[in-house]
Amino acid sequence: MKKLASLVLLVSALLIWAMPVLADSRAEEILKQAREALGGEQQLVKIQGLSRPIPARVW
Repeated sequence: MKKLASLVLLVSALLIWAMPVLADSRAEEILKQAREALGGEQQLVKIQGLSRPIPARVW
């Protein structure tokens, strides 16, 4: 029983340690897909800035 508990603890520790690595690779994949959806790296390089109109407040 102690061996099983030790094995479960070891596997849990490895999974906790690996989660940031797995999440980081998933985030990189999402960013890659977003760049492609916006026209690729060549289109993104052309962007000089971003702005949005500010709506007037109605009191």
